[in-house]
Amino acid sequence: EMLARVESYTELGARLSEGLPPSIRAHVRFASIDGQNLRFLADSSAWATKLRLLSATVIASAHRHGYPGVTALAIRVRRVGGSY
Repeated sequence: EMLARVESYTELGARLSEGLPPSIRAHVRFASIDGQNLRFLADSSAWATKLRLLSATVIASAHRHGYPGVTALAIRVRRVGGSY
């Protein structure tokens, strides 16, 4: 079951990324779903803000791909040095 969940998240992450502008796609990454939240990692607070501006689009995409319970994005900024 864990492997199926990882594969599902990987597929969803790829689909959500396809809907993002290339400039943002290079700086944010889908991490997981936690309840009603899509969790993303961003390179900086600036990229996190740009992704937040696209929240409605990303949430609508999640709904189209079988995750109707998603209502929000949770975005974490990576720490300096590339760790999360």
